[in-house]
Amino acid sequence: MSGNIVLISGANQGIGFEIAKQLSVIPNYHVLLGSRGLEKGESAVLQIKNVGGSVEAIQLDITDGQSITAARDLVETKYGRLDVLINNAAILLDFQVNADYTLGQAMQDTFATNTSGAANLVETFLPLLKLSAVPRVVFVSSTVGSLHTFADFKPSYTMTKYFAPAYACSKAALNMLMLLYNVQYQEKGWKINACCPGFRQTNFCDYDDKAGPVEEGASVAIELATLGKDGQSGTFVNMKGAIPW
Repeated sequence: MSGNIVLISGANQGIGFEIAKQLSVIPNYHVLLGSRGLEKGESAVLQIKNVGGSVEAIQLDITDGQSITAARDLVETKYGRLDVLINNAAILLDFQVNADYTLGQAMQDTFATNTSGAANLVETFLPLLKLSAVPRVVFVSSTVGSLHTFADFKPSYTMTKYFAPAYACSKAALNMLMLLYNVQYQEKGWKINACCPGFRQTNFCDYDDKAGPVEEGASVAIELATLGKDGQSGTFVNMKGAIPW
């Protein structure tokens, strides 16, 4: 296939689904919609195909090494390379913390998906990304992962109602992971960035009525996923521009 091959983790719902939908209708972009459950992925694909998107479902659980390897093998066999990898899959467990489920346990489980899972996904797909003319890796992060934000804390609706230490720490670590990959591959022409979609109406926040439209939240990831050879790398951005580290 001559166009851009894109893999998105956790794309059967929320921000991931919206990124998949918008990317799939861009000419010369074909989306592999990753989902832990293939049935849910196929259901999401049907919705996107109804608007004319170029997309297919792929089973992908980023906490399962065998699942990641199987996905890599499938992509290699069918397409021979990967042009864009969007690390979107994430979980939020902080609100389940109680006497029986400690913050430490929540942090271990959260990091397994949000950070370690993302690292395993990149590592497994590195050989296929190296075959792209312009490899692009996008880490869907969050402003709550900004150390500056909490070092100079100013209360806001999202920062107080959705105060989530395990999630915030996992996203801060994800930003560092992005920078470490950028150090290794920026000079080789790779475009590796992190972005925050903002506070959006997804199941993450139980479709909070103060959250913005999910369609708008996908725009930054779309921009980073479609960068050309002169695009930026090593940035942490949202719709307004750079986010303080």
